[in-house]
Amino acid sequence: MVNLCKVVVGFLCMLLMFVSLDRHEGIALQSDECEYEEIFVMGPDGRNLRRLTCSSAHEWCPTWSPDGRKIAFAVHFPIDRSGVDIYVIDSDGSNLRRITYNAESWDPAWSPDGKKIAFQYKRDICVMNTDGSNPVNLTNSPYGEWYPAWSPDGRKIAFISARDGNSDIHIMDADGSNETNLTRSPTYENRPNWSPDGMMIVFTSSRDDKGENYDICTMNSDGNNLRRLTDDPADDVSPAWSPDGRKIAFVSNRDGNDEIYIMDVDGSYQINLTDHPSNDYWPSWSPFSDRIVFESERDWVIASPETPETDGGFCLGLGFLVFLVLYLSSFLKHPHGEGEMG
Repeated sequence: MVNLCKVVVGFLCMLLMFVSLDRHEGIALQSDECEYEEIFVMGPDGRNLRRLTCSSAHEWCPTWSPDGRKIAFAVHFPIDRSGVDIYVIDSDGSNLRRITYNAESWDPAWSPDGKKIAFQYKRDICVMNTDGSNPVNLTNSPYGEWYPAWSPDGRKIAFISARDGNSDIHIMDADGSNETNLTRSPTYENRPNWSPDGMMIVFTSSRDDKGENYDICTMNSDGNNLRRLTDDPADDVSPAWSPDGRKIAFVSNRDGNDEIYIMDVDGSYQINLTDHPSNDYWPSWSPFSDRIVFESERDWVIASPETPETDGGFCLGLGFLVFLVLYLSSFLKHPHGEGEMG
């Protein structure tokens, strides 16, 4: 009878394990614990929050493919590996694949036609096919280039360069030719992102505060007509223009930690979307402006888009199975309710 009890208990424990595995179906970079930064998706109003990854790795700088079916991001395993490489997942978190193997690649950016990914390799801007093949170094600079961003027509790439002695916004043709410094600022410029019509660039700048904090600015794509959109004592960084041209997402620590905000393109109606005690970074819009992918440090229960909080039915089901295991264990040891005799 004791052996039968062990068999039944073992079977039910296996059932619990399979139920738990099913709960994580479709989750990329699976791990027993979610650590460091993970990739999340939410609606443009902050609702329908969903975790896409759960791992023991850092997952950084997510970006959508132009058809909305894939997300590229950088991954760093602090224990297993020392470097950073680029991975791609489907937009539901499934079908993970690694596309670089050099341990020094990050900041991916899809070309508008979906055929190429620009990225930072060591201190240069490179492009490759979306499967990681045929990488080409576009800058070959000893000074440091980072944060590539394609123009909507795919003909230009904006990026940050220190080649003129400071962090400035440069643009070049998609083949690396005709490089031009757009900002030539004595302070700090970062994270360029194009407007959907290609006429303007939004970026992070510290020029109006003499390098003491960062705000969101726009300028024409030729570097003229600079305009400051945010004016807060906190840091406002990482702007991303929505593909419909109506909103700009950005990161701000004005509420005590890094959160994802959105605002109108003139800087008005600034709204905190995430409002969470953990830090949230690097927003990127889906091509239909209906979702925002971002990285987050939050330690959060994996849930479906319809149920962003803990699933009560799932917890009740687990509770019932645990009760059943305990009850059958007791019943099989003492099938008639008889206690052990001394």
